[in-house]
Amino acid sequence: MKLIVVGFYKKHILENQIKKFGFKIDKRNPDIAIAYGGEGTCLWAEQIYPNLPKLFLRHSSKCRNCKNHRFNNILKLLKNRKFKILNLTKVEANVNGRKVSGMNEINLHYSPPRALRFLLKLNNKIISKELVGDGIVVATPYGSTGYFYSITGRNFNRGLGIAFNNSTKRMKAIITGENSKIHVKILREKGVVCADTNDKIIKIRKGNVILIKKSDKKARMIKLNGNNLKVDIK
Repeated sequence: MKLIVVGFYKKHILENQIKKFGFKIDKRNPDIAIAYGGEGTCLWAEQIYPNLPKLFLRHSSKCRNCKNHRFNNILKLLKNRKFKILNLTKVEANVNGRKVSGMNEINLHYSPPRALRFLLKLNNKIISKELVGDGIVVATPYGSTGYFYSITGRNFNRGLGIAFNNSTKRMKAIITGENSKIHVKILREKGVVCADTNDKIIKIRKGNVILIKKSDKKARMIKLNGNNLKVDIK
């Protein structure tokens, strides 16, 4: 089995242990990508290796449970194929054929100094003819514990979630079916559309219509048998 490690912190230590366990480090044609770090590292790994199964090993010096984990046990499970691959929903935005997708969320955000004014439709039904605010966040279940949660104080495990970011009109979060289609028409001012930690940013302005929906592609994440994927290497 050929592996690639994506991460910034103590990556060389992790690679050395992998080699000692009989795995091969292959940067050109790996079978599995190991994202070793925090949530941002996992999202970054998905961007650069979108079709590979990924094992997310969270490194945190503050994690109380990490001291109880042994990296060798994780490698044994991986080597003996004691895992399953979860196909997680991704979400994408399309602006006049320009697309961006993520496993956490699509963020439609204003460009300072003026708030966005936009019309919002869900499955061709108008939710609001005009909203004024910083924008919206459309999250997947996986991403609902991130930016979506920081705005709404809740998460979900099915469908897509729409959070309203600093809207002047009080709006409750909407949880809708995973096959829903969300249309946003920009009425005034300028903004951007982005996904997760992706450097690709789509600029938007008055008249643009943004279609946000479930992506046809999936994020392939590895879940080891009986392991919560957290590990701390000293």
